Formats: sequence, C-alpha cells, structure tokens
Amino acid sequence: RVEIWPLEMGEKREAGDPFDPPMDYLREDAAETALADRVARRIAAWLDRGEPVAPGARRMRPGDIMILLPRRKDRAFIPRVIAALKQAGVPVAGIDRMTLADELAVMDLAAIGDFALLPEDDLTLATVLKGPLFGFDDEALFELAHGRKGTLWAALGKRRGTERFGPCFKALSALLGKADYVGVHAFFAGLLAEGGLRLKIAARLGEEANDPIDEFLNAALDYERRHPPSLQGFLHWLRSGEAEVKRQLDQRDPDEVRVSTVHGAKGLEAPVVILPDTTGIKTARNDPHLLRDGDLLLWPPSKGRDTIDPYSKPVLEAHRKADDEERRRLLYVAMTRAADRLVVCGWNNSGRDLPDDCWYNSVRDRLRDRMAPEDDPDWAEPLLVMERRAGESEAERLAEDGKPVLPLPDWARRPAPPNRIAAPHGGGDEEAFAVASPLRGKSAGRFRRGQAIHKLLELLPEIAPERRLDTARRFLAAEPELAKHAEATAREAMAVLDDPAFRRVFGPGSRAEAPLVGRLGGEIVSARIDRLALLPEETLIVDFKSGRAPPADPAQAPVGYLRQLARYVALLRQMRPDCPVHAALLWTEAPLLMPFPQSCLVPYMP
Repeated sequence: RVEIWPLEMGEKREAGDPFDPPMDYLREDAAETALADRVARRIAAWLDRGEPVAPGARRMRPGDIMILLPRRKDRAFIPRVIAALKQAGVPVAGIDRMTLADELAVMDLAAIGDFALLPEDDLTLATVLKGPLFGFDDEALFELAHGRKGTLWAALGKRRGTERFGPCFKALSALLGKADYVGVHAFFAGLLAEGGLRLKIAARLGEEANDPIDEFLNAALDYERRHPPSLQGFLHWLRSGEAEVKRQLDQRDPDEVRVSTVHGAKGLEAPVVILPDTTGIKTARNDPHLLRDGDLLLWPPSKGRDTIDPYSKPVLEAHRKADDEERRRLLYVAMTRAADRLVVCGWNNSGRDLPDDCWYNSVRDRLRDRMAPEDDPDWAEPLLVMERRAGESEAERLAEDGKPVLPLPDWARRPAPPNRIAAPHGGGDEEAFAVASPLRGKSAGRFRRGQAIHKLLELLPEIAPERRLDTARRFLAAEPELAKHAEATAREAMAVLDDPAFRRVFGPGSRAEAPLVGRLGGEIVSARIDRLALLPEETLIVDFKSGRAPPADPAQAPVGYLRQLARYVALLRQMRPDCPVHAALLWTEAPLLMPFPQSCLVPYMP
C-alpha cells in the first residue's frame, strides 16, 4: 500500500512595509510542526484500532514503523516528531545520531560547568540563573543585576541572606566547592540527582530531554577513561564536536518507532515507512563555492548572475547533475526500506508552488495514474492511495500495466542448498573423555584455579613483561579462594608464557580469542581460537582446555580435540599455504602446554 497525504500548507506572507510594527505572530515552521503532530496522531490511531501493516496482514506494532528524512542538518523535524510521538503516548526510540553540544539540555549543563570554572563571568551566571536549575524570570534577574557595583556573583553574595537569592548562592557555592575535588561524571551526576535538575529539565524541555542527558553522562565517563580528569578539558572536548553519539537502529528496542535519516537506515527494512520531508527545494545556494576541474580550482561568480564564465559553467552543470542523481538514489533507498506500506507526505511553509523534481512531486506524478482518491476525516481533501488487491500476484500486476512478463529461469524455482555451519570439533567424541566435577572433593579448587590460569593467559600477554608477575599476583589475591596459592599459580602461568617452544604465540602480534571462519569440503566451519600468532615464517595456535586432566601422551587426547585441531590447521593452511602450522593444547589444570605433532593430526584432517 502506498499513501500520498495532502501537503501541510503554511500561510502566505504578503510583502508589507518593513517599518510597520509586527502586530501578528506568524510561525515560520507552522506547517512543519503541524505535520509532526499529524504523523504522531496518525500512528497513534493505527496502533489503537489495530491497523494491519498490509491488507490481510497482522496488526501493526510500534516497532514496525520507521520515519525517514533525507538529511539531518537541513531540518529540525526529527526532534519535533519525537516530541509529538511521546505526547501521543507512542513508544519511540531516541535520535539515532546527535551532537551533544547542540542539545538544549546539554547546553544548560555545560553552562553550569562554565560557571564552576569562572564564577566572575556575568553572562554565564545569568544563563544558569535563568536555566532550569533556578528558573529566574526577567524580573528576578533585573532585580539582582541592575545597579550592581561589581560582578553578578558578588551581587548574589551580598544578598545571600534574602529568601529569594539565598538558596541560589548556597547551591552555587556548594558546586564551586565540588568542582575542584570530584571527577567530571561525579560532578554532573550529583548535580542531576541531588538538585533535582533532571526533573526540572524534563519539565521545561519535555521527556525527550532525558535522552541527551543520559548520553551526556556517558560522554563524561568516556572522557574520563581517555583523558585526565578536567572539567575545562571536558567542556572544550564537548564543544569541539568530538562528542557525537551514534546508535544503530537495529540494536534498539524492537517495539519502538524508529526515526532516522535515509543514510542511517541503509540495509534496514520496516513494514511501514513514512517519508515526511519530501518538499526540499534545490537552490543555487547548494552550489559549492569552489569547483574542481582536474587539478584546477575554479571560483565561479556570484550565484545571482544570469551568466557564468565559460570555464566554470560546464563544471558547475556537471556538479548539479551529479547532485540530482544522488538525490534520486537517496529517494530510491528511502522508498525501498518499506516492506508493506509507504507513506509520502510533506509541508510547504512558503505557500509557493513546489518544483517538479522535489520528492513529493516526483512520486505523486509517477504514480498518479495508478492511485485512487480515498476520503479521510483528518483531511479536507482526499488521500491518494495505491493498494495491491488481495491475491494479486506480481505477474498479474505487471501484465495489467502492459509490460512483458518474462518466465523465471529454472534456478530461481529450485530451493537453495543448505549452508551447513559445522562445529569446530566436528563430532561428539570428546564426551567420552572424563571431566573432573568442580563440586567433588578438592576438584572445586583445581577447577577454579584452571579458570584463573585461562584468564591470566588471555590478559597477561597484553601487559609489559616486567609487570606480568606482579599483575598476576594482584589478580589472584583479589579472590579469597585463590589468594592462598596466588604465588604458585602466578608462577605457573608465567612458566607457560616463557615456555621456549611456544613463547612467540604469546608475544607481539599474537591475538586472543581470534575468530576463524572458512569452508572445508561442503560445509562452513566457524571457530574461535584461544591464541593465534601469524608469524612471518609460521603459524602458531594454542587452544585452552579447562576442567579436564591432561593425557599422558598427545596421541591419547580425545578424538574430538584432535579433529578440532586438525580443522584449525586445515583452515589456516588454506589462508597461508606457504607457512607451516603448529598446534598445541594448553591444559590449564596442570598447567601443561602439549604440542601436537603432525602425525597425530593427519588421520583427522578433513
């Protein structure tokens, strides 16, 4: 089903005398805001009445709906529609990408941080006083600021004994005391919690402000992990544009309406897709200031001139043509995100006719002959709807349009062969090999020690050699169960790392938990190697085994382990045919590093 909604129209503005006082308030974004409200009401109505995603299909859920816009920087529609959806009670995910410094809630928090760094900055303090934390109106700020002899902070201090200004001075003094002694995250987290600032911001800006606040706190934590703890450094990092939040749409709550740009939705699909921003006008203002023609840079004349020099004109025309083609490709991507229902709508604040090549007119003109009007009480004029009839096949629809219907080739009717993904051990032979119970007798301690050695052998190779032993001791001492034998266990782990036969597998260039996927015969093998080193002259692999006592000889190892190592070796030989591959098992309970000769693995090679 394809729906084309009537445009939301703004009021036509007559050119009046610029010296006449503006007596009437006209919003520049009235039509844009009206469309955001209409989209939210429409979605809420679909969900309330159990609208099917397509004729004869299941009921629509919030997670079935995706709202897509061409680009983020040109319009402010995304926060408007998110706010409208929340007001309508529709579950909606936050913005998929946001620059934190541009969010109003973050600006309020950053202003408080600026005050803590420089209380003598009158403008910053006035911003804080009028912000959500204190909520001063113009009258209160004028009473404090007018006629003062010094800074605004000094004026506030002189009135600390008054009922109106005393609590503000006390709260801000406490913030100044904390700023030099607590970390960035603790400073802002305490401010949001203790002063009730989060609730005050949400009351002023709406519940959608909680999303940027949470990301702001996450950014503060991330900054402290990467940089020295500095409030001034954090605010500079925040405003320099480095704090941009990107979230994957496919990792969100599956039962929320998703709002994104078309670029952000590439590779995704939704049963219902709404395209609200389809009336964008391409103007000469989009032309670049500099044009590149090979190694030559051209500076075309002013956009307002009717003529352009003969050197720049073909370059500019080629640029405009490429830009138009990109806009059409973006429209194609947007329309093909819809699996069952596509809604095309838009707004026109200017009241002037839209260009023929805008998305709205392009879609409407191309589909007009196949669409039928449908009355709806929400609009004064009917919608245009194209809906496939129940049971209508694609071939019947194409034949109805007069297009030739080509027969499908035979391969298209045959089921695809199964793509088997085999376990790396290739069988269940290892189940016959005895496993020590972690709960019987003294096995629990040995089992826990084996797990600890496994973890140490994963972590210690990333630490400088001179610090490894001390790090292992501290790691083991943190658990009472392991602390008693921490020294012996740490030295056992170090003995494995220093083993001459496989020292290089734990050295520079080696990797822990290395994924390995490849094809052996008619099946795909997917595995994860505990330790892998791709050296110039050879390939070394080590697989860790916990909870099992080592055999006396490599040939007595379980068949499942032998087949597992053989598959690892076969896959790595495909990848590096000119390098020999050497494999070993590390029995962590002993611990014992056991190399496996090729003679043990040859019988189990796939």
